[in-house]
Amino acid sequence: MEIWDEIISYFWDEPETLGTTEEVCRGWFARSRYFKTKALKTGRVLAAKEQVYHCALSIRAVSRNRRVSRNVWIVGAGFSTNKGPRGSVAHFATFAATFAGLEHPGLSELRLMSGEWKTGTIPDSIFRHLSTYASITQLWLDDLTFPSITTFGRLICSLTGLQELSIGDVNITNGQPPSSRRRWNPPPNMRLLFLLEDYRATFSDSLDIFRALVVTKLTMKYEILELMAVPREAVELGFVWQLLRSSRPSLHKLVLDISSLLQIPKDAVLAIIGKSTVDAKSAEPHLNLQNKN
Repeated sequence: MEIWDEIISYFWDEPETLGTTEEVCRGWFARSRYFKTKALKTGRVLAAKEQVYHCALSIRAVSRNRRVSRNVWIVGAGFSTNKGPRGSVAHFATFAATFAGLEHPGLSELRLMSGEWKTGTIPDSIFRHLSTYASITQLWLDDLTFPSITTFGRLICSLTGLQELSIGDVNITNGQPPSSRRRWNPPPNMRLLFLLEDYRATFSDSLDIFRALVVTKLTMKYEILELMAVPREAVELGFVWQLLRSSRPSLHKLVLDISSLLQIPKDAVLAIIGKSTVDAKSAEPHLNLQNKN
């Protein structure tokens, strides 16, 4: 391998730098474009403070119009593809504070996964910093533990440009609802919620996220709800119905995994949604309801 091949491969996770190296000469172009395309697809994976600082330095080194990264993954310390103990995501606070001062118009997707948001490890100032990330329209939360419903709700509300929220295998350590006096201000343009519950979750864990969504009223403005692998208990205790009622004014489409709820008649769901113009199509084990208007 040529020495310049090794140099370029060293920047495999720095798409901005690769955007510069691909313009050096014709010989560097193909190799740089290959790694740049791969980096843009996978995103920047940050599992420690040192990686956050390194990422920030590489972005500052290029001009604003060359900042092309579209997504960032914040993963727990000691991240592994094999599910195990969740590491701390305390470096999320470092990311929020460090990147808040950077102009990064291309950043549109944030993934927070495979970690634990431990009480006392992340200051409240993170929500103020995140409120400056108006370009982020997609948030993915997966294999993640929050300390409380309040923390979960504040994270969502802090991303003012958010349009799509995807949740999978999220647990909440303290499931007690926050004070009823607290006012929640969901992002004004939120339109899609995708919720996939882990079939291996315990009874209490599987209800945490449903309870949090109901209490924080984050579904009030959604146009599309996709609820997959819904545990029967979430239906029997009324959480699913409360979600549907809260989103009733804006809901245009509902995709509901009914693999554990096949005895529930479609008419019952339609009555809750309250839309007489809904076209109900059954595609077992899913119930797909689409507003015709």
